[in-house]
Amino acid sequence: MKVHLMNDFGTSTNNKAFFVEAILEMVEFSNREFEIQDLGLWRDVNWQSQSYLAPFNSVDWYVTQSFNQARNQINAQHMLALFACEPWQDGKKHIDLFLTKKDLFVEGLNYCLGLAVPELGMTVSYSRFESMQESLGLECLKTLTMHEFGHVLGIVPDYRNIAVEDSLGKHCTNRCLMRQGMNVQDWVRITQDRLNGYVLCDICRNDLMAISHYVK
Repeated sequence: MKVHLMNDFGTSTNNKAFFVEAILEMVEFSNREFEIQDLGLWRDVNWQSQSYLAPFNSVDWYVTQSFNQARNQINAQHMLALFACEPWQDGKKHIDLFLTKKDLFVEGLNYCLGLAVPELGMTVSYSRFESMQESLGLECLKTLTMHEFGHVLGIVPDYRNIAVEDSLGKHCTNRCLMRQGMNVQDWVRITQDRLNGYVLCDICRNDLMAISHYVK
C-alpha cells in the first residue's frame, strides 16, 4: 500500500526527521511492505488560483478546510474525513500521514495530540511539545507518531479482550507505547518507558503480526 507523508508550512527539519523515523520503525515492526512517498508541503501544479484553493490539491487546502478560527486549532476529525473523501481513494487506496505544528482538537476535548483511523491515515501535532527541552520534545513526538501509526496499522484490534481498555478508542494497558496518553505528561512517561526498552509489548506485537498476515 502507498503511504503519503505530508507536513504543513513551517515544520522544522528535526521534527520531520523524528516523524519519519517513527514511521519507518513501525513499518519494520509490522513486517509489511509499504511504498512510502514524502510529499512534504505538497502543492499540485494547479493548487491555487487568484480566488481559491483547489480542493484536494494542496496541504494548504486540507489545513484551511479543517482549521477552526475561533479555537485556533485544526479539527483532527475533519482532517481525517477529508483524507477518506479524496477522489483518488476510489482507485488504488493509500494512507495519509500528516504532521503539523498547529494545535489539534476533537469534539468534546480542549485539545488532542494526534488522531488516527486504521488503514486510512493520521494527523499528529508537535505544538504542545515545543516548550519542552528539545531532545525530549522530539522523542515525545516520535513516541506519539509510533502510537498513532500503530492505530493506522490496526492495533489495538477490536477483537482483543486482554490487557485492553476503551479510552477514546481501544488501547493497551501494558507498559507499551500503545497505551493511552491524555496529556503531555502522559506522553513524557510513555516516552521514557520507550527509551528504556518498553516499545511494543508482546501482545501488541502479536496483534500486529496477525493483522499483517491478513492485510497486505
